[in-house]
Amino acid sequence: VPEDAKEFIAMMNGERKLYRGQPINTNFCMSNPKARKRVADYVANYAQGHSNIDYLHVWLADANNNHCECSECVKKLPSDFYVALLSEIDETLTDENIKTRIVFIAYMDTAWAPLFEKIKNPDRFVLLLAAITRDYTETPDMSASGGELPKFVLNKNVFPSDLGDYIRYSEGWQETAFTPKFCYEYHFWIHQYYDFGGIRLAERLYEDVRAYRDAGFFGIIQDGSQRSFFPNGFPFYVYSRAMYDKEVSFEELREDYFSHAYGENWREISDYLEKISDIFDVKYLEVPHRSTAARNLISPKRAEALKEIAPLCAEMAKKLRAWRKVPQKRIFSLSMRILELHAEYCVGLAESMILTAEGKADEAFDAFNSHFDSFGAHEFEIERYFDHHLAYSALKRSLHPGKNRIITEEIG
Repeated sequence: VPEDAKEFIAMMNGERKLYRGQPINTNFCMSNPKARKRVADYVANYAQGHSNIDYLHVWLADANNNHCECSECVKKLPSDFYVALLSEIDETLTDENIKTRIVFIAYMDTAWAPLFEKIKNPDRFVLLLAAITRDYTETPDMSASGGELPKFVLNKNVFPSDLGDYIRYSEGWQETAFTPKFCYEYHFWIHQYYDFGGIRLAERLYEDVRAYRDAGFFGIIQDGSQRSFFPNGFPFYVYSRAMYDKEVSFEELREDYFSHAYGENWREISDYLEKISDIFDVKYLEVPHRSTAARNLISPKRAEALKEIAPLCAEMAKKLRAWRKVPQKRIFSLSMRILELHAEYCVGLAESMILTAEGKADEAFDAFNSHFDSFGAHEFEIERYFDHHLAYSALKRSLHPGKNRIITEEIG
């Protein structure tokens, strides 16, 4: 950091330096008017040079509990200084007659609405809610009800796991300025890899889309891999259809997708994937983002259940090979080939997870790495459908959080 710029860096523990050495995670000293002007001018210049952009997102640094602790910044919430910055951006854009709308984000520490500042020109802004630490195993009641929400504590916040709580925080922002609102979601980030059959993920998407709509949100942006079609694209299909058709039922979507992807055998394949989802159990695998809670993965009951995977997948793989030999549409053959590889994927991970559930942590991690090493041989064939690296990272986070080893060979 140049010496003449240090005064603009957020102070933490008495020092102004990059947070964890990463510029992207480093906030600036938002109580400093010179720093705010630099940011406001930069945003205005960017908007002026990119007139094709209708909605420009203005976020703070990533990470959390990383805001300035100087004597001025501690007098208000980060959200207060964020609103002050947004107002200055609005004034600069207005002076330049720039019509660009600004998207501001309720995310991590800015989930808490400001206490003192208010947005002066709501027509300029749109609220984006990013409930990154939510639980993805259920869709709660999205109405503003429940007990008292935790108060903001500078750089010591504990973030909610309940999506309904995030909605309640966002309503505080609506009191600051009633703007249109939409949300930023993470189903297709790490969470997609905790549902091996994809059926429970599809159900969650279906319910979440409807719940967000009922809570007044007009759309969803997804943060995740663009290669999220393994074992198939059913969750993505449900997500897109539910966004545009609030009357369609989940079962209608299931029949429509599976019958077009697999032909006359669609129902048997759907039932098979539902069994896969249930045996692996997303509630066993799911890890809320930033969770520090201890998880006990040892479960003899889970180990026994996982032993059903190998014979189940072997039986289905045999059928898939037979079905592929029958003259049919190419899409059916391709869909079934992907399912064959998915069966191999499930069997290998079930073997490592059985060891985890039996308490054999080191053996489990070795088996886990070995499986991803060998399964990587298929990456060339299925790279457009399956994000091998992200799947490994997500499942390692869930099943082996204490292990720091990585795959030592190139995934090929």
